[in-house]
Amino acid sequence: MRIEAATVQPAALPRAAGVPRSAPSPARPQQPDAVELSRRSEQLLRAAEAAVQAEAARAQRVAELRAQIRNGSYTVDNAAVARALLKHE
Repeated sequence: MRIEAATVQPAALPRAAGVPRSAPSPARPQQPDAVELSRRSEQLLRAAEAAVQAEAARAQRVAELRAQIRNGSYTVDNAAVARALLKHE
């Protein structure tokens, strides 16, 4: 079924018989739209911001390591690697 926007009319609300139409209400100043975030959404927003910052820090660390590898100054701490492997065994 296809509905054309030009043919859609708002539905009229039924009026009780014998009740006169009321005068339009005086225009009230419209209040601006407002959004209130829940505590959970604020936590999610902070987590997303932290993830973006962590990704930037990680990219910087990777760039530093690549530079060390290129210029030959990168060294591996064999003891630290062994401890990390045993920790996850």
